[in-house]
Amino acid sequence: MKSKERNGYRFILMALLKEKSLSLRELEEKSNILSDQFYTFGINLAYNIIPSRLHLDKDLHRRRDRKHEKDFDVESECENLIKKNMIILNKENKYELTEKGRKTAIESAEEIEKLTDRIEKKLLSPSAAARNTVIVDFFLAVMKLLAGFLSGSVGLIADGADATVDTVSASLVWIGIKYKKEFLGTLIIIAMMFVTSISVGYESITKILQTITSEISPISMPYLVIIVEGIALISAAILYFYQRYVGKRNGSLALISQSIDSKNHIYVAVTIIIGAIFSIFGIHFVDALIGAFIAIRILIDGIGLLREVFSSIKGEE
Repeated sequence: MKSKERNGYRFILMALLKEKSLSLRELEEKSNILSDQFYTFGINLAYNIIPSRLHLDKDLHRRRDRKHEKDFDVESECENLIKKNMIILNKENKYELTEKGRKTAIESAEEIEKLTDRIEKKLLSPSAAARNTVIVDFFLAVMKLLAGFLSGSVGLIADGADATVDTVSASLVWIGIKYKKEFLGTLIIIAMMFVTSISVGYESITKILQTITSEISPISMPYLVIIVEGIALISAAILYFYQRYVGKRNGSLALISQSIDSKNHIYVAVTIIIGAIFSIFGIHFVDALIGAFIAIRILIDGIGLLREVFSSIKGEE
C-alpha cells in the first residue's frame, strides 16, 4: 500500500496523458485502475503459473478479484502536482497536464514498458526459461553430488547424476531454442533420460546385490541428505510450474518436456528423503531400492515423452 501511495502521482499523470483532461472523480477512477493493473501483475502471473487448487492465500484471492478501490488520496496528490507545476485546473474544472507533467508522464510510461519487457525477456520467454533452468539444474547437480559422496547415499548420488544430465540437456535445449532447433532439443532430453536411466539402474542393482551377498554401507549423514533433498524438492516444484507455464504460453514442447522431468524430481526427492529416514533407524537397503526406482521412473517418462513427440509429428493431440 505504501508503494502505491509513493507512486500514486505517476498513475495520475499517465491517466491524464491518455485521457487529456479529467474531473477529480474521473481521475480517481482512471488512476486507481492503472494502479491496480500494475500492482496485480505479479499476483495474476502467480495465479497463471500455480494451479488454482494450490492457492491457499485467501487474502490473495480477495486482492485479485476485488473491485477497484481507492489506493491513494488522488485529491491530495493533485494538489501536490499543481504546486510542482505538473498539472493545472482548466476552466471546466478538470485536470490536465502541463508540459513538465507531460514529460514526466511519458517517462513513467516508458519505465513501466521497459520493466514489462525486462520481465518478458528475463523470465517469461522460452529462451529465458531454458537459461534459468540451466542455472538451477547446475546448482542442484553440484549440491546433490557433493552431499551424496559425503553421506554415501546411493539415491542422492544417482539423483545428482540425473541432475548433471539435466544440466547438459537443459543447456542443449537453451541452445536449440535460441537457434530455432527446439525439436532437436526435445529429442536430446529424451536420449539423456534413457542414458541416465541405464547408468543409475546399473549402480542401483549392483548395490542391491551387495545387500544380499554382503553388508551394505550405511548413509553416514542422513540429515544432510534430508536437507539437500528438501531444497531440491522445493526447487523442482518451482521449476515444474514455471517451465509448464512458459512452455504452454509459448507452445514450446521442449519446455513442457522439461517440466515433466522436473515433476519427476519431486517424487524422487520424496523417496530419497524416505530412504534417509529409514537409514536413521538402521534400515539401509531402502536407499539402494530408491536408486532403482529413480531409474525405472526416468525410463518410463522417457518413453512417454517419445510417444508425445511422435504424436506431435503425426499431428495428434
